[in-house]
Amino acid sequence: MSFNEPPGSTVELVVGGERLSLGVAARLSRYLQVLTQAKKMGKETISSQELADYTHVNSTQIRRDLSGFGKFGKRGVGYNVDSLVSQIRKILRTSGQHNIAAGLADPQDPAHERPAQHRPVRRRPPR
Repeated sequence: MSFNEPPGSTVELVVGGERLSLGVAARLSRYLQVLTQAKKMGKETISSQELADYTHVNSTQIRRDLSGFGKFGKRGVGYNVDSLVSQIRKILRTSGQHNIAAGLADPQDPAHERPAQHRPVRRRPPR
């Protein structure tokens, strides 16, 4: 399974009423798996490079993924494992295990229209 989205991908995942790109949701789920294991091992902080080593996702991509949802880490220190587990669970709307129930959104389907109360996913322009 690849955690990278194809360029121009429009596939979205509906998680708890919010829309995430399939790639971001998959990567967040993988980060959660690694963080949960780190927590079990008693690790208090983890760097984006350590997450990259375990997930095989570039550390810059990890920082981009996480920064799209708020400020979680501290430069030179890393991320607090407990806090990041909690925040990713909120994003993915999970409380225990890292399983997510989701439905794929088809951009061609009229039911795909986003209700007004949902904010759009923030996207960065390609570099």
